[in-house]
Amino acid sequence: MDKQGGYYRAVRKANRGGEVNHIPAYKSYEGIVPLNRDKGIAIWMTEADHRKTATWGSHSSAQKFRAEQRELINKGQFEQALLMDIKDIRSQFGSKYNKGILQALKHYKTKVRSQIQALQRQRQIPLLKSSKLSEQKQKIAEQQKFQKAAMEATRASFLPNKPPPISKQKNSASQSPKKLAQLKKKALAHKTQAVQGQNNLTKSKQKAQSKSSRTVQVNSKSKLEKTKQNAQNKTQESKPKSVQYQQGLAKAKQKAQARQAKPAQHQQGLSRAKQKAQSPKLATQSRSPQPKAPQRGR
Repeated sequence: MDKQGGYYRAVRKANRGGEVNHIPAYKSYEGIVPLNRDKGIAIWMTEADHRKTATWGSHSSAQKFRAEQRELINKGQFEQALLMDIKDIRSQFGSKYNKGILQALKHYKTKVRSQIQALQRQRQIPLLKSSKLSEQKQKIAEQQKFQKAAMEATRASFLPNKPPPISKQKNSASQSPKKLAQLKKKALAHKTQAVQGQNNLTKSKQKAQSKSSRTVQVNSKSKLEKTKQNAQNKTQESKPKSVQYQQGLAKAKQKAQARQAKPAQHQQGLSRAKQKAQSPKLATQSRSPQPKAPQRGR
């Protein structure tokens, strides 16, 4: 489709009552714009695109749609305004053209971001203007103060025989000796306070060091005592274990001896069984009658 209006013709046919399914899924940003045929043009369009598709903005639904988008933009909710267009496209054309729409939306979002940045810059311009106005106001206020001072000086010059104001001198030579003595006393007091503060610091450091050494000694003693107690407890625990071990060894020896005695008993039992087995055979042999010789003819 050309940019000169091929896909616009397809959309116009659909708007007059034709089927929508014959509209292809466009891969360009400009192909998305006329898909909002029922609700009008997206606000993110350029002026040239707006001139091409000016007929779509005549419906009342389109005006409402654009008014809602403008409210969102004025509030700074740019993403929601963009989602309105996306939802409208998907509701009209369904899942058949999702791939093409998503490809077109990538370019659409980049264009939207650039326009959002431009809007943000426009919003920053009035802030700069306000700062410049504040600077100008300060300059005007300073000029007004200077003018008032000049007017007062001119008025004072016209008044009859008024002596000029004498500036108060604050040199050390013109000060009274009492004030000098007071200043010296204050300086000495400050020096003494500083010396006392240093002494207090040294004392506090010494106390802290002594406390730390004491705590180290106490901690070391307590650790030694704990280790001794642990060793004693371990030895006490090991004693009954050793007794149990010896008892277990004795039992094991008894069992081993019993096992060694069992083979002899077994052999004795075997010999007895053999004797018993042989004794009935001998008895049967002795008791069995001898076969009679066959009697031949008389």
